[in-house]
Amino acid sequence: MQAGTCFPSPFPSWAIPALVVLALGWVAVRAGIGPTLPCGSDAVIHLLRVVQLDHLWAQGVFYSRLAPDMGWGYGFPVFNFYPPLSYYVVLLIARLIGDISLGFRITLALTFLMAGLGVYVLARDFFREEAAVVAAVAAMYAPYVAYNPLYRGALPEAMGWALLPWAWWAVGRAVRTGQRGWIAAGAFIFGALLLTHNLAAVVAAPLLTLYALMEVLSSSFLPLRRRALSAGITLGLGMGLALLFWIPAWAERSLIQWENAIYGFPGGYQAHFLSWRELLTALEPVRSDLVNPTLPRSLGLIPLLLGVPGLLGLVFFRGARRRAVVFFAAACTVAALMTTSLSRPLWRAISYLHIFQFPWRFLGPAALSLAFLVGATVELLPGLRWRYPLVGLMVLALVAASLGWLWNAQYCPGWDRVSMGSLYTWEQTDPGVSHSEFRPRGVRQWPSQPATGWFDLSALPEGASLRQGQTGPLSAGAWVETPRAFEVVVNRFFYPGWRAWVDGRPVEITPEAEWGRFTFPVPAGRHHIAVRFGETLLRLAADLLSALSLLGLVIVLFGDRLRG
Repeated sequence: MQAGTCFPSPFPSWAIPALVVLALGWVAVRAGIGPTLPCGSDAVIHLLRVVQLDHLWAQGVFYSRLAPDMGWGYGFPVFNFYPPLSYYVVLLIARLIGDISLGFRITLALTFLMAGLGVYVLARDFFREEAAVVAAVAAMYAPYVAYNPLYRGALPEAMGWALLPWAWWAVGRAVRTGQRGWIAAGAFIFGALLLTHNLAAVVAAPLLTLYALMEVLSSSFLPLRRRALSAGITLGLGMGLALLFWIPAWAERSLIQWENAIYGFPGGYQAHFLSWRELLTALEPVRSDLVNPTLPRSLGLIPLLLGVPGLLGLVFFRGARRRAVVFFAAACTVAALMTTSLSRPLWRAISYLHIFQFPWRFLGPAALSLAFLVGATVELLPGLRWRYPLVGLMVLALVAASLGWLWNAQYCPGWDRVSMGSLYTWEQTDPGVSHSEFRPRGVRQWPSQPATGWFDLSALPEGASLRQGQTGPLSAGAWVETPRAFEVVVNRFFYPGWRAWVDGRPVEITPEAEWGRFTFPVPAGRHHIAVRFGETLLRLAADLLSALSLLGLVIVLFGDRLRG
């Protein structure tokens, strides 16, 4: 064999750097898994929604807009308004390991790696490997990336922001190459983001559209028309995949007490702007002496100091790298300003922004965009003699600056084993349940007791009897014998989608005036009654549009093979 002969690597060029990213993320991942559930204000809520879905899965219901056991057993239309994709990820992991609580914590930890690897693949399209790795570290150890899973337990939002760099990456490649595979990948990831978290989706959609527009207007070997068509198909199919959720959620928003979420907390959005001191917090000391530490929601001074030099790329970079720096610098700046009182006039003028509840939520896209700029700083170092020691110091600084956010996290025992009993117990002790934003509009007075059975036996006339028949999570049947006609009261909150039958014939249902349950008439005699929750015509139309979008995705991906 001749000297100097090189053996081809058995691994793709990105494999080892990606493994380095995973290894560097271990500190964040360990904090995410923790010894037990983080004491975040939202952690228990999201965990118990997973418990509800697991209970539905066990009964053969794999998708439901209704959470039939929530709201004291009267049923809340939670999943008609809150996208459930992150809960399904937890369920898949929980089914593999046999533990819902641990599956939830593992998924929280995975959001760190998802954010880091997403920024890595995005930055790798523009920069060298070491720059992409440092950008990934900046994303994994961004203070706000830690704040959502560790201090709020807000899994859906954490996963939504973690999917954003993946969507930028896939949509960018779809537009630049026009290849079927990248168009399908971009549409799929965009659709997944839209089905993960409402507010992350509302911010991500225009950011992705602007990013795609930048790529369309950039010079490329593809003609402009081809790039525009690729962008339109990618974004259109992605939105189409999510229509089964977004059309009913938007059209039916007036049917629930959504204002409880928007204005149901002290001070409203105006009390949650960040000061410049909070936004630029440098280091958060580890305080093991505090029982429940309150950490600032921050962009982080260290990531900012390491990202600002990346703006020199506006001078030294050319072509695609320069455009990328312009885009992410603008995204970071605008998103960061939206968290401060400087944006107050905009919040007042656009009432739609109030659904965000907290202006500091814009730290999500700001932190990810800043991580890209940190990668741009590293990309400017190749000519320096001490480049690699500087890169190592940058990584150490980013990790060290985040330790206060990671190690100050508090964990609450008592949630290692959860079941439907945990859901019932928690709801009856939490006063917020009766003021939930998912409470149907017709529920004017909260029930005095939890639902006991499907039908209210106290509403039976004298001499009548009811024998329960076959029941499921979303349906029930019974035999009724009554000496006179009366109204059956069903122990479920009225919401469009409920239907009733008497002896197999559909009957009209009527919302109850007091507790918001629903009733239907039963004539004298012996009859079989049944109720079931299902799709409305609007929801079926939305389901059909998403199914057609999925078919379109398959045609895009396998069109040539299908023709063959």
